[in-house]
Amino acid sequence: MNWKAGFRLVSNSVLVVCAAILGTVACSSDSSAPSTASTPLKAGGPAQNPSQVGVAMVYSIVPPSSSPGLFLDKPIGVAILLSDTWAVTARHVVDDGAGTKLQLALGDPAAGAQTLDIDERRTLRHPTRDIALVRVKSGFKGLPPSAFHTISSLSRDQIIAQNSTLDCFAFDASRVLRRVNFAPNSGLASGVQDPFLLHFGALATTVFESADSGAPCFDSAGNIASVHKGIEPGQTNEESADGFRVFANAAKNALIVASGDVNGDGDEDFFFVTTTNIGGVDFYDLTLVSGDGTSISLTTPIQVVVTLVEQLMLVVGNFNGDKRTVAGVEHDIDDVVFGLNGNFVYYHGSSTGLELQTPFALVDSSVTYKDAKIGDFNEDGIADLELVQDNAFSFSDVYFGGTAGLGKGEEFLGSPVSDPDEGRFHLVTGVYEQTYTSLSQDFIIGVDASAPRTRIEVYDGYFGSRYDFGAGRSCFRLYSSKLGMTDTSDPSVVPVGVVVPSESLVAHGWGKLYDGPHVAAAFSPSENAYTYLLRVTAGGCDGTLQLLAANAFMVRANGAVGALDGDYYARDRAGPAAAPNAAFLGGLPDTTYDGTFTYYYQVTDSFKKLILRDGDADRADDEDFPGQQNIKSLCSYTITPYGGTTPSYVNDNPSGQYNPGLGGPKDVETFKIDPIDPGIWVQKWSNILSGNMFFISSVDAPEIPLLRLPAPRPIPAISSAKTRAWWSAQPQVQQSLPVTLGTGTNLMVVSDAQQAIQLLAASYPGLGGTSSKKTALCHVPPGNPAGATLISVGTPAVPAHVAHGDDKTGPANHALFTAELLAAKLNVVRAAALGEPLADARPLGRLLQVFQVLKVADEHVRSGGEICSQPQLFWDELEDLDVQLRAINASEVTYLEPREFTPPVVGVPLAQGAFGGQSM
Repeated sequence: MNWKAGFRLVSNSVLVVCAAILGTVACSSDSSAPSTASTPLKAGGPAQNPSQVGVAMVYSIVPPSSSPGLFLDKPIGVAILLSDTWAVTARHVVDDGAGTKLQLALGDPAAGAQTLDIDERRTLRHPTRDIALVRVKSGFKGLPPSAFHTISSLSRDQIIAQNSTLDCFAFDASRVLRRVNFAPNSGLASGVQDPFLLHFGALATTVFESADSGAPCFDSAGNIASVHKGIEPGQTNEESADGFRVFANAAKNALIVASGDVNGDGDEDFFFVTTTNIGGVDFYDLTLVSGDGTSISLTTPIQVVVTLVEQLMLVVGNFNGDKRTVAGVEHDIDDVVFGLNGNFVYYHGSSTGLELQTPFALVDSSVTYKDAKIGDFNEDGIADLELVQDNAFSFSDVYFGGTAGLGKGEEFLGSPVSDPDEGRFHLVTGVYEQTYTSLSQDFIIGVDASAPRTRIEVYDGYFGSRYDFGAGRSCFRLYSSKLGMTDTSDPSVVPVGVVVPSESLVAHGWGKLYDGPHVAAAFSPSENAYTYLLRVTAGGCDGTLQLLAANAFMVRANGAVGALDGDYYARDRAGPAAAPNAAFLGGLPDTTYDGTFTYYYQVTDSFKKLILRDGDADRADDEDFPGQQNIKSLCSYTITPYGGTTPSYVNDNPSGQYNPGLGGPKDVETFKIDPIDPGIWVQKWSNILSGNMFFISSVDAPEIPLLRLPAPRPIPAISSAKTRAWWSAQPQVQQSLPVTLGTGTNLMVVSDAQQAIQLLAASYPGLGGTSSKKTALCHVPPGNPAGATLISVGTPAVPAHVAHGDDKTGPANHALFTAELLAAKLNVVRAAALGEPLADARPLGRLLQVFQVLKVADEHVRSGGEICSQPQLFWDELEDLDVQLRAINASEVTYLEPREFTPPVVGVPLAQGAFGGQSM
């Protein structure tokens, strides 16, 4: 499914548009349709300077094989400026230029024209019309007002009915862009007809050339009446302003843009937040331009009058999991959440579009929010919404998606809550391996309301029976509350207070399994508000506290278990001891480690770091992998912002010293969170060996809210394309072997996966290739780090280069990443070799076509020019390509963890082939 917020990424390619040239420029034509022009243009009026009216040439810019620079290669279209930052052109001009780099230049580029890059994230393609809007990253300077145009307010019929001249721009045969005057009833043009066609007599020259796509025609007031689509024998096809007026005007003035599919027809719908100032007051509106070309303005109650805007937020996602099948293809039906100044309203999508009559407020008007995030927070296959409060603590409210739409999750004060993981987990709290010292210890347990009974287990996690009997034994009390329910006359409501007295729990061995109170079937999961407080007290059950040196009681439940802030908790080993007594295990459910365990934190501005300690001082069991003691890798402990990027980690105890005595320091690692991104964070533990225990606690966080997840829902069946969460496949375009790989003259026709490995492995001479005598380095000129370039030197010369400031880390990292990228690419080839269809994919609204992704992957992998001068950009692009290839290859990619991919089926070994002999 596709989840969108804010501006979307519309293409992997870098796209730019070039402005109108002055005078004659010799260029070849990249035909979008056949041209019949062979003589100079015959116009009813004199040619005019295109730059004075903001008519832009769209050029393709490609890197020549003989030079690392860029040059203007060929004109492929025309654009017209709406403002100093926005231009409108034909959509197929942008699409046809995929895989090339374009620039928007005003005037003759050879004469020093203004050259501006397009912000490709804000390139907007109309969902159904041959129209696209492009936005430059910085505005043009010094243009006259006549360079900017508005969209005509006239209908197509009104334009046709005009007796005035119709002005258009087109090329003549000498490839000069000129302004041409047409009388609708002249001998040259017989009129403008639906779908806005200019017809010409049999003897007349076809006025428009093949590179004229996107060229405008103006009405009598000088406003844009149409945009050129293409030519056919004897006529030219135009896109009337009727079809893109609302789209273009909304996009040009939009403060926020998002996209989705609100009726599940498979066509993209655009949402624009715009503002209108009336009498000094700003009115904010949300405009929808749907896939069928219609547009509506979502006003009441979304239209809000304010004088000071703090935050505008627009989120589109399928929050109730509904879908629609069109022509055999299943599509998500998206919903819309719009927020202004922290107040949100929610519109349902349906097979007939947005249910405009039933929006409802999401939040209490007393709470405002400063950020919105989207993702499958509880991994049930339905999108959830996180709203970060605008206050000193930056607490979050999470609205969980479900069949009834968004519903708010409950929030309690405490430390992390764990994923139930089918009830097969253990938590222990306390200082080091002690559960408590002359104190009471509290566990918070959230209960699944859909379960008929709740089971909570309390057991001794320490060797022996000390403190398990007599006056000094530990006591347990279980308290329960039903949040939001005050009707105590309801017999199904458990009153606040002691539910199970301490005497009913056996405090030795594994303790006693017992059932909690019934949860009435009348309560739906959305009303799940049962929580339990389990209090473990050191000392006699008469309330006398005893000083206990060490004990470790553990709690398990078929709900979510957490600990109050300031206490330590841990994921225990497989059983109460490394070599547990068999009597402890008799008749109990499986307690072995069964995967990654997940914990959720509410990170606030005061949340600085976490401390990780060895819980049982058994250094031998602190290995992530055999023979690597005290190495806590990120594969074992990861904590990341929910939907965000991984922060940096610093070990405050790199020496690995520890003290096995009670109360002393143990192996300590401190995860310093940098940067702080307030909101829900997700921590996952994996690769923790059996027979070990780790403790973790917050630092410098006075309050960490505990988020209780709602009742788990079954994950819907995964489609045949094996996609879930972030990606949705469109099995429409299929491709099988042989596959052509490469660019330019370096094309390779691959018939099987093994051949692909051999061919690709031999294509990296810049990184050492198959030679064991070369090493790639980033050569850094003295005093000019930005001028770093990639070089390949003999291995004996490496120390001298490194001593003079050259760096081998960048190429080495690039080689490692490229190997992964190669593996992903080869998986695509292998899938085709096995006869599997390669489906186009739509990540976040982008259409990824198989052939385009393969082409771009070839270009990136075969080059390395930016890994020294712009390494972060280059690696980001490689990572993006890796994700795209794996999506097309039907590998599982999740929304919350886009960096954790399924291991490739086909690997590229570093010891041989592509990177053999590379000095890492």
